[in-house]
Amino acid sequence: MHGLSFREITEKEIAIIEKWYGMTDCFGYATGFRDFSEVRQRLIEGSAPDRTSSVITYEGKTIGFVSAEIIKTANKPLLWIYVLMIEPDYQNRGYGTWAVNRLADIVKSRYDSLTCVAPVSLKNKKGLCFWESLGFRRSYDLEKTLEPDRQVAIYVRDISFDTNAHH
Repeated sequence: MHGLSFREITEKEIAIIEKWYGMTDCFGYATGFRDFSEVRQRLIEGSAPDRTSSVITYEGKTIGFVSAEIIKTANKPLLWIYVLMIEPDYQNRGYGTWAVNRLADIVKSRYDSLTCVAPVSLKNKKGLCFWESLGFRRSYDLEKTLEPDRQVAIYVRDISFDTNAHH
């Protein structure tokens, strides 16, 4: 989508993300129930080779936030998308879909295939529908590895890259 990009997080964006974390009516279930002080430290540390936290911008305006990590396993790498938030005024316009697909494109430059994983609160009905709309399916096997009271659905999608299909 024209005009969209990922960008490093600045101090100004940390304040915006903190505001979103406080908007529990909109994002109460999209934040992983983390206290913002935990998140702030990760944002200040910045991205590492296998971990990224970025703002999503549209025509220069900060409209969202994504935090993800690549975890290497014996089979294939996992792209864990911990948090994806889009400013309420910009939701339902394809920006979240763009962000997930763009993350996958970035990762594909390093791996032939991967599994995307997105933990979602069972109370986040919009989030559950969003991930299902992107072709993710619920992984009850992965959910069994969580603490019993977590109330989290884990959605997964396998992605293989045909190098010829993307040129």
